[in-house]
Amino acid sequence: MKKGIIALVFAMAMCLGLAACGSGASGGNAADFAGTYMLYEIQSENADSAASAEDIQMMSDYGLECSLVLNEDGTASLILFGEEMTGEWTADGGNALTVTIEGDAVSGTLDGDTLSLTDSSGDSLVFKQGEAAAADAGDEAAAEEGEEAAAEGETPAA
Repeated sequence: MKKGIIALVFAMAMCLGLAACGSGASGGNAADFAGTYMLYEIQSENADSAASAEDIQMMSDYGLECSLVLNEDGTASLILFGEEMTGEWTADGGNALTVTIEGDAVSGTLDGDTLSLTDSSGDSLVFKQGEAAAADAGDEAAAEEGEEAAAEGETPAA
């Protein structure tokens, strides 16, 4: 539980710190980025700041969700635990983008349905597009529980 609270605090701080410069979608590939992304994991070299997909799923189970909406017109919304913050985003060419939320900028990349936003310290918020993100995290958590039970000689719960 302590790890979940630490992950929650870090996610809130990092999401509030999102920012970028730019004025709307440009670069000719806005449609590639447009959509709703759910926070999937937080990657950090500092173990206390990182949060696995399982940690994020646990937060979601408690109603603590973080999502990022990138609209084709270049506007953006970060919904952090029920509070919406607005901004804009810019396609920087290829799979790169910049997101600005309430004056703070962060660079990112899109790889398939995975959007990674990396801050100046090197920590990354990893989002997955659509509702499938939460299901993926739940599937991973169930698989890990099954592996742990098998390793202990137990029958995994169905």
